[in-house]
Amino acid sequence: MVRLFRFCLILWITLVSPSFAQGVAPEAYDSWNKDATRAEAVVENAEASDAALEALRSQIVDWRQKFLDAQSQDIARVAILEDQLNALAPVPETGLDPLADRRAALSEQLNAARAPLLRAEEAYSRASGLIREIDQIISARRTNALLELGPTPLAPSKWLTATTEVVGVISGLVDEVSDAFNNAAARASFQSNLLNIVLQLSLTIAFFFGASRVSLQARDLSQNVARNPRLAHLIAASIKMAMLIAAFYTLGAALLQTGMFGVRGALVLDAMPIWAGYIIAAIFISDRLATGSGSAFELPSDIEEGSIRRTFVLGALIFVIDHALEHVFVFNEVS
Repeated sequence: MVRLFRFCLILWITLVSPSFAQGVAPEAYDSWNKDATRAEAVVENAEASDAALEALRSQIVDWRQKFLDAQSQDIARVAILEDQLNALAPVPETGLDPLADRRAALSEQLNAARAPLLRAEEAYSRASGLIREIDQIISARRTNALLELGPTPLAPSKWLTATTEVVGVISGLVDEVSDAFNNAAARASFQSNLLNIVLQLSLTIAFFFGASRVSLQARDLSQNVARNPRLAHLIAASIKMAMLIAAFYTLGAALLQTGMFGVRGALVLDAMPIWAGYIIAAIFISDRLATGSGSAFELPSDIEEGSIRRTFVLGALIFVIDHALEHVFVFNEVS
């Protein structure tokens, strides 16, 4: 009765749980070993930013969950085989064993089923250890975080550093995409997410197209609203800014779902809407203050409108570089 209950319970879990329908493909362990080795280098160096560590931790948590699901599937398979083997009649003390072939076949299957279980357990333990180490680094940093004075983004050395880091990040992104194209698991992920990718790209195109339409209609809107044309222009410009930022967000989401980017690529794509927001906001503010049809001030004759916008955009680029150095490019130093 106990064996029957155990068998039914295992069978129910295997059929009902979606995660049991798929284990960890053998080729996926190659990707995991590469990510784990890189994560161990990051942890050992302990120089990556908190944002980079959080992104790395999130990726390892996803891996750990996959290994946990794989263990559950493999445990169920091992338990079924053990029950089948135990259900056979005992080996006779004398004479030939009529169930010898069946007993040998089940033993062989049991050994084969235990191999992926042990592999999943080892990978799970490795992932848990990395997560603990990352948590310890982040926790230790938070103690002194408020007492540290960050470097100014105006430092000239940051521009040279940024140029070097950009080249390194681009090279790393090319390597990540190249590796993903040669990885069967990454290609399978791309195919499974193809519909979501198409939807995200469609939204991106719609947002960009909508923003351009708002620009074309903003002038007519401000002319038609005679009582307060500046308010009408402000509303139209705000809508355009929001749509452009949303377009970069959906574009980054679509590229992430392709599965062709690793930790470095994920950091860049996550930061892309923030960088775009800096620049778009700079253009928006410069237009509202001193340039464009909805400006709040009239410039002196010796100041060009274009210089105001260039100044604001340059300031935005400084903040973009500072954000990239602190949250994205630092990962290139340890990968």
